[in-house]
Amino acid sequence: NLNENNTGIGIGFQSTSTVTGMGAAILHERTNSNSRGKLHFATKSSGSAADEDLPIRMTIDETGDLGVGTTSPRQKLDIIGDSMFDGDVGIGELSPQASLDVVDQAVIGNMNVGAESTDQGTSSAAGAGFTATPWLYTNAIEAQGERGSASTLITLGADGTYGVADEIHFVTNGTSYMQIASDGKVGIDKDPDTDLHIRQSQQSITGGTGGIKIETSTDATDYWRMFHSGIYLSFNLQGNRVAYVNTNGSWTVDSDLSLKKNINDLPSVLDRVSSMRPVSYHYREQANTDSKSLGFIAQEVQPLFPEMVVEGEDGKLGMTYAQAGVIAIKAIQEQQTIIDQQAQEITALKTQLSDFEQRLKALEDRN
Repeated sequence: NLNENNTGIGIGFQSTSTVTGMGAAILHERTNSNSRGKLHFATKSSGSAADEDLPIRMTIDETGDLGVGTTSPRQKLDIIGDSMFDGDVGIGELSPQASLDVVDQAVIGNMNVGAESTDQGTSSAAGAGFTATPWLYTNAIEAQGERGSASTLITLGADGTYGVADEIHFVTNGTSYMQIASDGKVGIDKDPDTDLHIRQSQQSITGGTGGIKIETSTDATDYWRMFHSGIYLSFNLQGNRVAYVNTNGSWTVDSDLSLKKNINDLPSVLDRVSSMRPVSYHYREQANTDSKSLGFIAQEVQPLFPEMVVEGEDGKLGMTYAQAGVIAIKAIQEQQTIIDQQAQEITALKTQLSDFEQRLKALEDRN
């Protein structure tokens, strides 16, 4: 601050209605030899006392840097505090076309906004223009830790290295790993020809990083991964494949002996199968004119075959109908055992009947 009672080289201003109290001042502060120094501009705050120090509002240092709100400017223009620009501002542009029109690059923190290094200065549109809407008009948005490298960036349109007009590329380590095509299709490590096109990083069955992974919000070890395993569309639960869709579209569950333990023969099911009630039904959200589904009622099946009934996260019961085939085969085997026993009994009865007939004929022949 400049005190009005201090002596020095400067100009002071005061009100004509009072003889005490300086209201403003311009002062030269010598900071080096040969009279080099800073030029300060100070004004008194509203309601200040007559003998109060004058706060410095603006400073021009010996190199020509201008500071507003600081007496030690770090750049050609160094503003401390809120600022307002009324009208278009051009940086490297004599005729700005927007509220902020930047030619070449603008650095905001660790983000460079402007033309990518391969296309700098080749077009008047190679910059950043912000309008009242607002709008970002640029060939590339570059976010990186070190200026001058274009290894990590987002490119918009044909930037000279990645893509063509109306495409967006997301580039890391110098490679475009994700893009949005001009027709809205999204590609991950691939030029997309479908709405979402993913090229896997690899296709390991038990582990790996290829495919799509969905994990719970609370446990990173609880997840599903869907991926192309080289031939099949596979489903991996917590690191192990449990099922896949094969090349003819059939749903296949992994069933190798090496994957199983606690193997037991299934007990008799025939009586329980006889108690099952097959039904046809509509779901409640369906119209009465819709085709009906065939199946069972989970609550009725649960006491008979609890292995077939699963309780969902919402508490509602579901059915694993694939297990019905195993139960049906077991029931057929039991029926076949009964049929075989009955066939043996019938054969024995036929033998006995034939013996009785022979004896009866012998008695008739004697008479």
